[in-house]
Amino acid sequence: MWANRARALALLGRADEAQTSLDHAAQEGDPAFVPGVAGTLWRSGLALSQMDRETEAILRFKRAKQIDPQGLYGNLATAALREHSVSV
Repeated sequence: MWANRARALALLGRADEAQTSLDHAAQEGDPAFVPGVAGTLWRSGLALSQMDRETEAILRFKRAKQIDPQGLYGNLATAALREHSVSV
């Protein structure tokens, strides 16, 4: 939910608050639950992209793809990487 909040705040142009939510997102959740971690990474990438922090966004997308290569969020991250013209 923190990553969703970060994306919403980024869309509203509230980058400082979005960053705080991203910080919370990175600390919350069960690291053993791969879909949850991958989803947080993908959503964080979307928020970072909205804040024009493309390099960081791409890193989040790559990590999501790496940990969940066949899952929903791995596939969404792959699509996001293609949108950013990153070879997958």
